[in-house]
Amino acid sequence: MAKKKVTSWVDERTAGVLRARAAQHEISMSEVVAQTLQEAVRDEAAEGVGTELLLPAVRATVRREVGRMSDRLSHLMARSALESAADRRALYQILVKEFGQEQAREINRRSWVQSVESLKRPAEGLREILGERAGDDLGSEDARSESMIRREREGSEDAEEGRPEGGEH
Repeated sequence: MAKKKVTSWVDERTAGVLRARAAQHEISMSEVVAQTLQEAVRDEAAEGVGTELLLPAVRATVRREVGRMSDRLSHLMARSALESAADRRALYQILVKEFGQEQAREINRRSWVQSVESLKRPAEGLREILGERAGDDLGSEDARSESMIRREREGSEDAEEGRPEGGEH
């Protein structure tokens, strides 16, 4: 292989290290500098080759795994929406049987409004789901809704049985 002359300036410390290497291996300064440059170029090329070889494989793996997670998340979201819709319809039918069409519609509407409001405050909504709402004696909006439904049910039963609201059962 043909050789090409390269001239470079280095600081005193680097020159001292190169002189010491040359003396240690009993070769010229020029040979030490050539070997050092060749090693540096070879090491840098090896790093680049490794990266060049691995990068497409890493990208493909990441793309595949993210795709799987995305598919799984899409499936879970669709399933959640279907389950929610089925549960909502079933609950509405129960409410109609318990309270009648008008009261069931009002309870359903209020529940919807409360759900929308809780989603406007994501952090609050998350704490409500986890039951960690600070300063809330009932623990969550769900507990308030249950309490409201229970009161309405009791009032409805009292009216049907001719008892005053909140009377003994």
